[in-house]
Amino acid sequence: MKKVLLIILLLTYWMDCFTQIQPIEFDDNGEFSQVVEVKATAQQAFQYCRTYLSKQIKEYQRAVQIEDANTNKILVNYQFRFLEDAQPLAPSTKSYYDAYELSKLSVDCKDNKIRIKVENPVYNYKFYAANMLMDSGTNAEYWLVNGMGLDKKHFQATRSNEYLRIILGMKLYIQEQIKNEDW
Repeated sequence: MKKVLLIILLLTYWMDCFTQIQPIEFDDNGEFSQVVEVKATAQQAFQYCRTYLSKQIKEYQRAVQIEDANTNKILVNYQFRFLEDAQPLAPSTKSYYDAYELSKLSVDCKDNKIRIKVENPVYNYKFYAANMLMDSGTNAEYWLVNGMGLDKKHFQATRSNEYLRIILGMKLYIQEQIKNEDW
């Protein structure tokens, strides 16, 4: 019974945090900016965001561009992999992209809020049809990515889910750390 109650409480807590985060709306360049409220000072938020990102990003120290405790700003090169179905070249073939998105992820911390921005997305991709590599390249223009035979809604949902995972995880991590400080 205690386990069930604990699960219900955790789900309620998670849903409360998730509903406070706005859906991501990408601009014409595939970029976005979002402000999230947190109950932390700018310095606390900076330290916790730094720790959280260091756990989420492989080779974090290599990814860091800026980590400034005076301005409470973090800028990192962020990368994630995605597989996306594409329009088939022939009716019986399966076509897909195996790609990585590279972007600049910045976190600016102020008292009781953080701003997360994603800028300059670049897509390194390999296009496969019938499990054969057909094309590969780098595409820095978001509108071209949406024109490569991808399902635009699914592609944007994949990106949105990845960045919402980072944002929600960061917010929950900050809240948990503040809670632990106030024991």
